[in-house]
Amino acid sequence: MVSMYEEVMRKIAAKQSLNYGIYNEGDYYEEIDGYKILHCKECHKKKQQIMFIGKRTYEETLKAEEEYALQHPTLTADEVHKIIMSTMPPKHQRTDLGLVGVPCQCQLDYIEGRKKQEKSDERRARIKENAAKCYLSDALFRENYSAFKPNKFIEATKQYAKKWSEMKENGKGLVLCGQAGAGKTIAAICMANDLLNREVGVRFKVQQEIIYEAQADVNNRKNYLDELVYCGLLIIDDLNLQVVTTDSAREILFYIIDARTKLRKPIVITTNHSALAFKNAAEDANKRIFERLNNSCYVIENNKHNYRKDNE
Repeated sequence: MVSMYEEVMRKIAAKQSLNYGIYNEGDYYEEIDGYKILHCKECHKKKQQIMFIGKRTYEETLKAEEEYALQHPTLTADEVHKIIMSTMPPKHQRTDLGLVGVPCQCQLDYIEGRKKQEKSDERRARIKENAAKCYLSDALFRENYSAFKPNKFIEATKQYAKKWSEMKENGKGLVLCGQAGAGKTIAAICMANDLLNREVGVRFKVQQEIIYEAQADVNNRKNYLDELVYCGLLIIDDLNLQVVTTDSAREILFYIIDARTKLRKPIVITTNHSALAFKNAAEDANKRIFERLNNSCYVIENNKHNYRKDNE
């Protein structure tokens, strides 16, 4: 009478042989244990193997474990048991189910290559999806450091991206201070793309974009702000508190910056405010924002003009 276990094993063998163990021109056979085993013409590895069910008794298994333990005294009982159970029992203690197809080395290499390609494709898809959430324009994702001449901002953001793990752990951000055309934004974009390609969840937002989007949809405001608070790195471009004239707009910015500071989540700012403004925050409505950023960020200033023209 065929046991249920044997029946299941036979079905597995039949299904596996549909994909493997298929003869291709040039393949050859070698006799092993009374069976003619198919071999691959390219790698010369077996494309078939004998499938069997072990029939060791409980007593025989214990005896085998005892003998193996005496020969290998450094192994634990669990390790000995696993080794004995994985070994092939002698012929008189097994039931052969015949030949079953198995992948040769060529097929294993192909399978491994396909898995690597699938992982690579999945990674690219994740990066592309993350970049779409980061920017309003796909064109920005194509920018990288190699296209621009080095300056203080380029070097600072390069080093920041290089030390991202440390910056993330310590919750340290960057403030890039400079006049229009000094290269703040392009340095921040290049840094964002570097981190996006390492699967960091970056969000790049212009200050006025944040205020407008948060105020435009009151019902969805919490979800919108939470995304900016909890993402891996938030970059706020063109921070200009002088144009923030309402308390509600100022509170939106403060809420995001304050929440990220408390959570030790890095934030990067580009701004035309001076470094002195951050270090010596005036007693005005914006003081809290300046203080939070000054305490949680490295402040870098570069007032060289016409960086854009230098790269034309």
